[in-house]
Amino acid sequence: MGFKFIEGPCVIREYPADQTHGSFLAGDIVEISAGELILKNDTTDLFGVALKDYGASGTMIPVIILDPAQLWCAEADTTTTTAMEGIGYGLNDTAGTQAVDIGDTTDIEVVLVKVDPRDGATTGSGGRVIVSFVDAALLKIHNN
Repeated sequence: MGFKFIEGPCVIREYPADQTHGSFLAGDIVEISAGELILKNDTTDLFGVALKDYGASGTMIPVIILDPAQLWCAEADTTTTTAMEGIGYGLNDTAGTQAVDIGDTTDIEVVLVKVDPRDGATTGSGGRVIVSFVDAALLKIHNN
């Protein structure tokens, strides 16, 4: 599913894709490495959400720059309940299947704001949740 923008300040900029760390898809969280986009691979330095699939080295990719004031819809990787609202979680890093890692409350990258009312609580993976990114997980390279 990837990350889908819901609301908040929205800045879109274009950056070139990295030649050796591509393979991200539209909706994936990306980082900046030496001025180029790579798939998210750690719990800090999150930069944005790719709006276009990786194509080739140097391909310009539009990115929504992450901001803690934004709300995003994402998939949870396991059962969700309303008791999870307000709790911080990590993220799974696999290209094309990034999701909120409900089992990770140590490496906090997002706060689960609300279980998406379209799904409600779910008994397996795939339920949608509304999240905001925590400021400490974001890379700041310029003023938005």
